[in-house]
Amino acid sequence: MRLGPQGFKHIAVLGSAPSSTMLAPFDDPDWAIWCTSPSVFSTCGAKRTDVWFELHRWLPYAPAKFNAPGTRPWFSPEFHAFLKDYKGTVFMTEQQPDIPNCVPYPYKEMLDKYGPYHFGSSISWMLALAIEQQPENLGLFGIDMSATEEWAYQRPSCQHWLGLAKAMGINIVLPPESDLMRHSTLYGIGEHNQRHIKLRERLSELEANKGAITQRMQQDSVGLQQITG
Repeated sequence: MRLGPQGFKHIAVLGSAPSSTMLAPFDDPDWAIWCTSPSVFSTCGAKRTDVWFELHRWLPYAPAKFNAPGTRPWFSPEFHAFLKDYKGTVFMTEQQPDIPNCVPYPYKEMLDKYGPYHFGSSISWMLALAIEQQPENLGLFGIDMSATEEWAYQRPSCQHWLGLAKAMGINIVLPPESDLMRHSTLYGIGEHNQRHIKLRERLSELEANKGAITQRMQQDSVGLQQITG
């Protein structure tokens, strides 16, 4: 199973955040390029990539049948054709006869080893498999996890795998454009940070102003009702 160029030393995992996807080391043969999702295909499908992950249930639609029942509109005919002709390995949830290089993702092995608690996204499954390859460097490009649903549960699961990789001696590479590993205020000790103190004071000021405005609005509402009556 080919997971990168011959003798690759590093793995780059790509998401679709436009700020840094194209910063991945496509031209460096020491890096394996791992990608996921139709969004990444539309961005860098023409670039050198080595492994593709499509870990959602495969429900493509036929040409001229956009959004037909039992399909997913983001699995376009173009993306279908791309995976069908893909020369590298394509990890999917199950074997697909129309994707010749399709390989079922080793879910059972990953779950037996790591448990079920930190697989919140396709990126998480990719990171777990990347750790198994023991690369020298593990890079993440186009992965911010800053949207609402991503921030809530996908971001923490990615941070878990990066913390595990770092503990195993794998160096983590993130472009400056990514804020994936920028932490929030540290509990307890963070209260001594001058920026935290300033923001807390500003929050108190805004809450006081909000209360005053709310009171005036209530008074004006009563006045309006009296005039109307």
